[in-house]
Amino acid sequence: MARKKKVSKKAKKVTAEIVEAPEASAKPVQAEVVEKIPQSAGPDKLPALSDGLSTYLQAIQKYPLLTKEEELKIATRYKENGNPQDAEILVTSNLRF
Repeated sequence: MARKKKVSKKAKKVTAEIVEAPEASAKPVQAEVVEKIPQSAGPDKLPALSDGLSTYLQAIQKYPLLTKEEELKIATRYKENGNPQDAEILVTSNLRF
């Protein structure tokens, strides 16, 4: 059953209709399993998602990891000179973290 209620606020009139929601049905919903992946499947067995991750991990291998001393030296040099190549080295060497 619907009721109408008038509400006014700062000279604005708003009419709201309150409608009672019908009771939810208690019918169970069944889902269909499209593809079942065994729990023992490793990352190489998972579809699509692992392909992107594998590609990313392969791509970042071409950037060497820096030692603490190298990173500090390059970071200091970047702060002093603002050389974009130093910034790129710092970023790319930390992609796997």
